[in-house]
Amino acid sequence: MKRSILLLIPYAPLRFQAISSVIIRRTISVTATAKLVSLSSNDAGVGQRNARAKVLSL
Repeated sequence: MKRSILLLIPYAPLRFQAISSVIIRRTISVTATAKLVSLSSNDAGVGQRNARAKVLSL
C-alpha cells in the first residue's frame, strides 16, 4: 500500500500530492508515538498510563 501511494505522488496533481504528503506525515507520527509508547511501557516500573502521559506531554 505505501509503495503504491509513493509511486502515485509524482504523477498526481498538486492538491492530491499535498493531501497524500499530509497523510504520510500523519501515519509516520502515529507510528512514532506507538513506538514511544511501546518503548516506555517496556521500561521497568512504568505503566501504560505513564507512557500515555509521556506521549501526550510531547
